[in-house]
Amino acid sequence: EKYRKQGDKIVIPLAELFAGQRRSIAMRFTVPLVREGTLRVGTATISYSDPAKDGATTTAAVLLDVSVTKDAALVEKGRDRSVEERLMEVKAAAVIERAANLVKEGRGGDANVLLMENKREFEKAAQGMGGSVRAQAQIDNLGSMGKLFDSAGAPSAAPAAAAEAVKKAKAESFDLGR
Repeated sequence: EKYRKQGDKIVIPLAELFAGQRRSIAMRFTVPLVREGTLRVGTATISYSDPAKDGATTTAAVLLDVSVTKDAALVEKGRDRSVEERLMEVKAAAVIERAANLVKEGRGGDANVLLMENKREFEKAAQGMGGSVRAQAQIDNLGSMGKLFDSAGAPSAAPAAAAEAVKKAKAESFDLGR
């Protein structure tokens, strides 16, 4: 389960966490450009059972603000490359899963179009990321999935080849999306 809505709240389960583990959550907001300045988009609250306090529930809240500006230099200064790289990984996972579903439906051509369009989009985005190894890995991932689906869909391929390609792609997308 990725998330669920409860009234005006969105609940994102994090599963079990152990000492030293980290989890990241990617959220996309559409912010109306009303004026420049700081705009509050919400509050993030985390609640958990704290074993150090005999399982008592601990809650912490953080205000989520964004800065709206037309100043390109300020936007560039505020960019976090690691977040951009992680978002690229999450998007690659979604694209690979969609492509795998298309292959499963017998639409290998559509899957390859999807993969190649996104690969070109990723290549363009990576140009502004200063040679990011993580970005290049996702570009390579999309290319290798395209090759995998091509070989699985070839006339000489065994029917099990497509199923194996889909299974491999789904596993790849799951690993990337975590």
